[in-house]
Amino acid sequence: MSSVRFFNYWEQTALEKLGAKGLTQSMLVNRNSGGYKFDDDHYFALKHLVTERGICISDALSVLEGLSSAQAGGIREDLLREDVIHLSNFWHIAALRILKRHGLTAEMLIMRNDGDYEFNENHCFALRNLINNRKFSVAAALSEIDGLNGSQAGGIQEGLCREDVIHLSNYWHISALERLRPYGLTAEMLLGRNEGGHRFDVDHCYLLVDLVKDHGLSVAMALAEIDGMSSDEAFRLRNEGRMAGSQSVDAEEASNRPRMSM
Repeated sequence: MSSVRFFNYWEQTALEKLGAKGLTQSMLVNRNSGGYKFDDDHYFALKHLVTERGICISDALSVLEGLSSAQAGGIREDLLREDVIHLSNFWHIAALRILKRHGLTAEMLIMRNDGDYEFNENHCFALRNLINNRKFSVAAALSEIDGLNGSQAGGIQEGLCREDVIHLSNYWHISALERLRPYGLTAEMLLGRNEGGHRFDVDHCYLLVDLVKDHGLSVAMALAEIDGMSSDEAFRLRNEGRMAGSQSVDAEEASNRPRMSM
């Protein structure tokens, strides 16, 4: 007895919408899937190839042969088979889709020095920011994120420079620098502060930001305020300040006491 082949939702949708273009059940059954389930990306890529690029159904299926969902998604967004065939990382494909018109190629992405960090959304959007907004060339933008981890690339995405983040491995250091660099904060200040055995974390970051932006302290004075402070202390002081609806603190008055009362 022959087994019955059940078609998933996207296969059924393809047959319904593209049957008039020549798509048949046997074509879907016999296509080389590469072990990947036919999904929404494959369907919309197939529809795009046939209805927008004017490719016949058999050739369109050949374009999609053995492609993953992420690769098919690239085809759906106007990339070519040769653009995506050697890319397995979704964010590589996303970056290529966004920046191919500027000269980015799959080979550039594959050959870059990743520093053993997987290329992720932060690397992708850092490249986009550098090229589209800061007018870097593709080669210069790739050099700017060379060997950076995701957090460091996220700093580049938010407007920092390579020299700002290259020595920072703590996400919250980078987050603080993103917010307070215009006020004079530097990576050296963050690395040189006395942590007192307490790792700089989310509570230190947001307390530091509050002290500078809401209470009018200089960066140096704000760093002195949190010197050696634990995360619990930073959390408590920040929330006390919120509950009190605190006003900006006069810098001279604040400099005369070791801890700011909020």
